[in-house]
Amino acid sequence: MLDIYLDKLYRYPRIQECVSVAVPFKKGELKSISEIAVLQNGKECIIQPQVTSSYDDGSVKFLFINFMADLPANKRTKVILSVSSEEYDKAVEASKLSYDNPIEKAENVHKAEVCVKKTEAGYTVNSGELEFDVSDNSESIFTRLVDGRKIYTEENFEGPVLKDREGNDYKMSIGEWRVVKPGPVEVTLSAKAYNVVEADKDENKTDKGGNTASIDKEDIKYKKIESEIRITAYAGKPWVNISYRIINTSDEELNIKSLVFYIKKS
Repeated sequence: MLDIYLDKLYRYPRIQECVSVAVPFKKGELKSISEIAVLQNGKECIIQPQVTSSYDDGSVKFLFINFMADLPANKRTKVILSVSSEEYDKAVEASKLSYDNPIEKAENVHKAEVCVKKTEAGYTVNSGELEFDVSDNSESIFTRLVDGRKIYTEENFEGPVLKDREGNDYKMSIGEWRVVKPGPVEVTLSAKAYNVVEADKDENKTDKGGNTASIDKEDIKYKKIESEIRITAYAGKPWVNISYRIINTSDEELNIKSLVFYIKKS
């Protein structure tokens, strides 16, 4: 049984906040995570445990846990990590003693889980507050997004469009999506993508001096720039995190000027 302290972070209470912690174990101390539980105020939190490192005997060296906790206003709190059924009842009682904010006690209800489903085109993710679809072999990150007020389609999004310092635009082409984290606290999807130059062969372009020249695709140094996209959705949250990592597969520096991605006005 372990105490996990959560420092004072916010002026207002944060109910069902996504929290992550890495916990080390001695060799042979934890051989299975099937009985892992995180407890707060006598109740089990929604958890998403993952073994990130193991000893040579198969026991857990490092355990990474995502869980949903209630964070009180202007004070720290504590949750209890139970690692076996033998200590579970004691951990439940310990979690009651460590939690003394009556406002959060009334609101400590585990509402949402985030889930991901395979579809014919790709995946659907639902956080309880936000739902979106992604498709393999697409030119848009989202093919559909519903925020409870409006339905967005890929036509509502601009980009991502990459631009280099020579004025060339690169249009994104996404490959196949894969599930990195399956929930229930957080779902992460990842896909490799290529940013392909949009300039047509023999397109005319005007330089800074006002001179017009014919640009051949073959003369453009970076015709295809590799990247990786990650989308992370959290249980009960009406927002997502999107990371866009550019991968330089050439021996030369990439002269990136800008990356544009936004929702169009409607």
